[in-house]
Amino acid sequence: MSVNPILGEEKMSELATEFWPVQPEPGSVADQLIKKGGARGEARGQAREKRNTIRILQSILSIPQSTDQELSDKKLEELQLMIEQLQRMIMNQPS
Repeated sequence: MSVNPILGEEKMSELATEFWPVQPEPGSVADQLIKKGGARGEARGQAREKRNTIRILQSILSIPQSTDQELSDKKLEELQLMIEQLQRMIMNQPS
């Protein structure tokens, strides 16, 4: 969690505890849902980062940039392969 630099981590922790005093039991349905939501959010962030990287590399190569629609259905592994392919293309460009 990012912390407000004015308040500091300790004060932010106190405020969070004050507004959300109950923590889910480890292994409970609520705990599992929170973890699942966190993992899903992390995966979405990774995919967004990879899509942006692809567009940057395409821009460097002066080739048309892929649209959200073209990239949104691809898995993380497919996006990573695209990144690696574009990086190879950049490295193989004549100086």
